[in-house]
Amino acid sequence: MSGKKKSICLVSPFAGGLLRGGGAPGGGGAERQLVLIGQLLADRGWKVSFVCRAEDEMRSKLPLVDSRFQVQGARFRYLGGAKRYLIPDLLNLVRAVQTSGASVVGLRGSGPYVLSVLLILRLRGTKLVVWLQNDADLDPARAKGGYTGIIGRTLSHTYTWLLKRADLLISQTQSQYKAARHLGAGNVMVVRSIAASPWRAQPDRTGLAQNEGWILWAGNMTPNKRMRLVFELANKLPEQRFAVAVNPGDVRMMADAERAAAGCGNVCFLGSLATEEMERWFDRATLVLNTSVVEGFPNSFLQAWIRGLPVISAGVDPDGIISKYGLGAVVAVKQGDAAEIEKLASRTRAIMTDSSLRQTLGQAGLAYVKANHSPEVIGKQLDEALSELLHA
Repeated sequence: MSGKKKSICLVSPFAGGLLRGGGAPGGGGAERQLVLIGQLLADRGWKVSFVCRAEDEMRSKLPLVDSRFQVQGARFRYLGGAKRYLIPDLLNLVRAVQTSGASVVGLRGSGPYVLSVLLILRLRGTKLVVWLQNDADLDPARAKGGYTGIIGRTLSHTYTWLLKRADLLISQTQSQYKAARHLGAGNVMVVRSIAASPWRAQPDRTGLAQNEGWILWAGNMTPNKRMRLVFELANKLPEQRFAVAVNPGDVRMMADAERAAAGCGNVCFLGSLATEEMERWFDRATLVLNTSVVEGFPNSFLQAWIRGLPVISAGVDPDGIISKYGLGAVVAVKQGDAAEIEKLASRTRAIMTDSSLRQTLGQAGLAYVKANHSPEVIGKQLDEALSELLHA
């Protein structure tokens, strides 16, 4: 094992838009973090390759966001499609990863099917690293794979069983670390998410809040994101302006969200943006809103704080840092009833109408990410941890 080279293959089905210079919609927090991780490892001498959806790779003519990356396409037709493609697509994934010749394979935010295939490669000598993404991934009681009932619960228990077989689990927070250890995972470590932009040619966003008066919500249209709360909040605050950006999703859900936004009168539904354009909307924001019921560590928080913007959350507060360090506000919205929405609206209004408070909260956020999420510190942690794993 000591003769193995520093090479890693990162499996990320939906990272195509991010890998190609941010010129196409697609990819969320998990994909953004993996691209950043790839760059930090390449800085430290690792050979870095990615496997993403073949259709994204074939469609794009844009240059890679980092010329040091190698990108391999694989078929993931079963994701959101017919499950008859599951076996042939997973076999195709095995071939794509093997083509990379990597000594370490890593993934973040993928489901039980992908994890099961990568464990097969582990049996053949490849080291497997899993970056934990969502707290729900560590809860066997939560259904997975888009299924409910016994199938969803079975997949969930299978996923947690598979997680424990990885060579290394990397958690974003102390709470994830404790949950992983509670499940019986052995090799677990905490490495915080990275507060940076993958597009190094762009201007540094540090402290670059333009404060154009927008309350920005950005995320997937999955049920746990609770996008409906944005529209309910907008109706409570007709004097404020909201902007909503989503990752590509179901056509009907997109249409429903657009109609709901139009019905509010003060919500600009941005739809799916090229990632560079999404960066510019964070530049324009005054406050970043998160309505999720469960997360890991939202990338929208990092994108807000690096610009010196405060956040307001309807419940998610990873390791209690928002409350502990004064990085914004947390108003627990559990049932979504009128009283809870009114409390959320009241706190949002208080932040939006007090520039001195916003500056205090925003500067605290900027100081926090500089101290805890800098690429330099995290790159060193990852290089040391993966090098040790490689030669174990």
